[in-house]
Amino acid sequence: MRFVARAAAVWLALLLASSTFAAADTEKERADKLFEDGRRYLSAKEYALACIAFEQSQASDPAIGTQLNIALCYEAWGKTASAYRAYVEAERLAKLKFDDRARGARTKLAELASRVPRLRLELPEDTDPSLVIMFDNKELALEQIADDLLIDPGKHRVEARVAGAPPKATEIEIANGERKTLLIDLPVTATKVIVPVPSTPPRRAGRLYGGIALISLGVVAIGGASFIALGARQDYNDAVELCPQFVCSTRTAFDATQDARKRANYMTFVGVGGGVLAITGFVLVLTSRGDAVEQRPVSIVPVIGGDQIGLAIGGRL
Repeated sequence: MRFVARAAAVWLALLLASSTFAAADTEKERADKLFEDGRRYLSAKEYALACIAFEQSQASDPAIGTQLNIALCYEAWGKTASAYRAYVEAERLAKLKFDDRARGARTKLAELASRVPRLRLELPEDTDPSLVIMFDNKELALEQIADDLLIDPGKHRVEARVAGAPPKATEIEIANGERKTLLIDLPVTATKVIVPVPSTPPRRAGRLYGGIALISLGVVAIGGASFIALGARQDYNDAVELCPQFVCSTRTAFDATQDARKRANYMTFVGVGGGVLAITGFVLVLTSRGDAVEQRPVSIVPVIGGDQIGLAIGGRL
């Protein structure tokens, strides 16, 4: 049983090893194909395609020769800073393997050092902590801003972003061998102006709803009294026609005039009461906010005459 288990383990290890070797062979074949494509593009001076092919080949199967070709491609393309960084990586790889090509990479670095454009970014003293610097649409780390940036010659875009403000961009053009300093122009955040709004004291519910109820009752009382009083006046006028020169020919005509007059008088008092209710409710609503309300005398005078009945209200609330 133990023999079978050991055999199975050995077989599984061999299977995994063969799979790994197969995958490695596939990556190497891909890297070789990309390398040949890169050499062909480089001969045709199609530098963008050549550099991409070399970099993809290096990612599949890292090699010192491929890294040197990346550097040569960028140098031929005129991307001085990119070539410089590629030679730095080639020298590092060669040193790790004690390869003599490290010396050749170091020689190329010495040649390019004086030609690489350098840009120093300076920040104002009152820099916002949320500041983000984008260089050619790529975010720069704060430690990168502290040192000179090695950049390729040509036009570049520096963009400053601050929370709460639109980004502010600056374009700069630099040539081989140039050193430039750029003071970052920070975005201006909008100043929020807060206008204090006077607080409104809460209304006192009892006064408010009580006042509304009294106003409603008063309006109903005035309306009902006016309607009944106008009807009584019409009845009085009809009855007076049966009493020429205020002398009634029958008891019925006399009672009709007296009844109409009484109803009109009663409705006058009802209308006055309704007016008092409405005015009281109005005062309660006004004073429901809790503010001190200066109260002035209010006069209520009943008005009866012609074809109308009502109240005359004088003074100020």
